[in-house]
Amino acid sequence: MQPFSRLAVRALAVGAALSAAGLASAPAAAQTKTLTFEGLQHGARVDPAYGSFSNPDVVIRASNENGPDQAAIFDTRRTGTADPDLEGPRTATETNTARLWRVGNIPRNTVLGNVLILPENDTDVRNNTTGAPGPDGLLDSPDDAGEFAGQTTSVGQFRFRFTGAMTSFGFDLVDVDVEITEIARRFSYVIFQQRVAPGEGDSSFREVTRFAIADLINPASRWFEPGVVFGDHSANRVSPITAQELGVASFDRVYINFGGSGAVDNIAYTPVPEPATAGLLAVAGAALLVRRRRPA
Repeated sequence: MQPFSRLAVRALAVGAALSAAGLASAPAAAQTKTLTFEGLQHGARVDPAYGSFSNPDVVIRASNENGPDQAAIFDTRRTGTADPDLEGPRTATETNTARLWRVGNIPRNTVLGNVLILPENDTDVRNNTTGAPGPDGLLDSPDDAGEFAGQTTSVGQFRFRFTGAMTSFGFDLVDVDVEITEIARRFSYVIFQQRVAPGEGDSSFREVTRFAIADLINPASRWFEPGVVFGDHSANRVSPITAQELGVASFDRVYINFGGSGAVDNIAYTPVPEPATAGLLAVAGAALLVRRRRPA
């Protein structure tokens, strides 16, 4: 008998959690969706204020300690950009070996296309198509922000705020080198939050778990992911992390903090099936009430 893969174990765990909650018989099946950023232009700002990106399942925002508070698109198929470490294969038969991903668990010739970065500036003074002076709504030369002098916090944060409850979340990490510097290791981490009250303010959510991105390469960590290798020009896929692994029925927000440069892509998420959503939230709320009522 072949051993279960990590993903298979997670799938079984989710099924067990749903069954324990009395929701396994819900008619709608959980369906994992993958959010890519294809169809957007190189340099497009991904923020509700700019209207270039819209998805009914999630609102994406960003904060940036050394640049604009917005996320932006970087097309890894481009040549001659401000960041060669983000330039990857243009086709699956890429012949320029310098463009193949150097390390990571994603095949070296994988065409990632558009990825999401925290830009180091929001300069827009020329038309990216014609080269003529004047803004066109796109960053002139998108480049991911990196470590900066006097840094005492993350470079920035991607904020994935889902419009409904989720049961899993996976993502790609591109050109992340958390093992190179102490700053990058210390300030690169992932946060999961769960709704506890109506509204969109911070008080309506509680932190469920946070873990360091460096834990993905630490064999002693529960978040260890075999095959993940960080470094310059790396590309890694983090298999979906389930609500069951987090010890909750569901979660609603995921924040990815970078202590250095890097990009994210292929956001894989699984919404709670609609008929089951209310039941899962009720289970989560009951668990929270029990926790609060326990004597210290």
